[in-house]
Amino acid sequence: MRKKYRTLFLTAILVVTLFAQGAAYSTSLSLRPKGGKGVQISKADKVGKTDKRVAASESPSRGVSNRDEYMILAHLIYGEARGEPYVGKVAVGAVVLNRVKSSKFSNSISGVIYQPGAFTAVAEGQMWMDPDNESVRAAKDALSGWDPSGGAIYYYNPAKTTSRWIWARPVLTVIGRHRFAR
Repeated sequence: MRKKYRTLFLTAILVVTLFAQGAAYSTSLSLRPKGGKGVQISKADKVGKTDKRVAASESPSRGVSNRDEYMILAHLIYGEARGEPYVGKVAVGAVVLNRVKSSKFSNSISGVIYQPGAFTAVAEGQMWMDPDNESVRAAKDALSGWDPSGGAIYYYNPAKTTSRWIWARPVLTVIGRHRFAR
């Protein structure tokens, strides 16, 4: 039963990400649970719309903070910063939000989090553990504007990092076992 809800949750995140990014292409996703009827989720092709009011209302936001994205952020914080001090958890959330604000990354929290290879907790499945209350509070504080990372868009644990590229990034601050960098 838990696997079914996780699948539905992942599907919802995919759909939210596609819609939030204002993709200019047509996409379709078909779900067919065991023994059930299929559900078709589709997004109409946006290319060729001429009404400027419609285009403006569909342009992507640079900061989404609805309930789903808030909980996705809490899950990531728990998966990435479990065992870190509270301020370090808020800083991890702030890095995600700094990426949302940056034109170099997706313009949604879920888009940033699910970028392939961006976060170990996503790749290893740790993100799907239920977040503790502290991680939920940290997500709320980050979404409220607290940024103890100093504007960082990257962070890493030097004891676990294997990427040489990240070591070349200028470090802004160190909180717990994480280095926060630009």
